[in-house]
Amino acid sequence: VGGSPFEVFRLLLLYHEPSLCSFLDTKRLHVEGYLLKWIRSLFVASCPLDVIISLWDHYLANSDQFLVFFLALVMIVNAKDPIMEEKSIPTSELIESISAYPSQLSSDDVADFFALAKYYQFRSPQSFQKDYSSSIFGLQRASSPLRSRDFSSFLCLPISVKELVQSLKKPIVETSIN
Repeated sequence: VGGSPFEVFRLLLLYHEPSLCSFLDTKRLHVEGYLLKWIRSLFVASCPLDVIISLWDHYLANSDQFLVFFLALVMIVNAKDPIMEEKSIPTSELIESISAYPSQLSSDDVADFFALAKYYQFRSPQSFQKDYSSSIFGLQRASSPLRSRDFSSFLCLPISVKELVQSLKKPIVETSIN
């Protein structure tokens, strides 16, 4: 299926953590093995109730449907070291292990979890969300060049030419996200 949220997430993971994405690809661990549970339930299937209440308060306050991808990205990136250490574990066990990571969140962690998700969102190409929204959320934009593309064939995250040129013109400045 072109525009699968799993393919889009994999591209996002590849953009931010190429070594982790490559490791998961080598293990033939498909993103939907852990991401489906997280996204379909917005982490309800994986987190305690007090965490869910806080998580949903933050999520709904942000009113950004795409934020769930960055929350999932933070979850998998924060688990990078333990995941990469599991070289000999069977794929099914690794999927179970990764799927359980959200259960380690506490309600005190949620604000930082969202701050990190916003950081990754800020550090991602802005064209990413605009171009993929139509495929994932059904928001048909005639101007989206990726409306009916099969993202599984992409070798990297496509970035608009305009955004690439703009990024080359900007001086490199470190910013902090609050």
